[in-house]
Amino acid sequence: MASSKSVLGGQIGLTFTGAFADSGTGNSFSVNNRNVLIAVVGTGEVVVHGSIQSGDVDFSAASTIDNVHAVMELKDYSVISGYALSAVVAGETKIFEVNTNFLSSIGIEIVAGAPEVMLVLTDNQ
Repeated sequence: MASSKSVLGGQIGLTFTGAFADSGTGNSFSVNNRNVLIAVVGTGEVVVHGSIQSGDVDFSAASTIDNVHAVMELKDYSVISGYALSAVVAGETKIFEVNTNFLSSIGIEIVAGAPEVMLVLTDNQ
């Protein structure tokens, strides 16, 4: 997996490809925000996993009672009333919202192609 991160205020810019890594490295993040916005640019498919577990979560392993995570619903800002379980782009840019109320961490998984992803953390204030 290749990745790079840049942080400016509440915005985390990411560029990465490949499967996702264990909690705390790669494309897994602790969240203490109400929502996360993601911009997906290019061509491919991205899935966001969320966890309520305290401590480290291995998003690349199966979800169990000791390693709790699930695929999160995404609000597609390009479609009225558009919700999906993955962010799919084909040579374009789309913005999605992930409701992260009460989640402890999220993991970003690129399941197809090599899109670039940018996250913006917000508490709606």
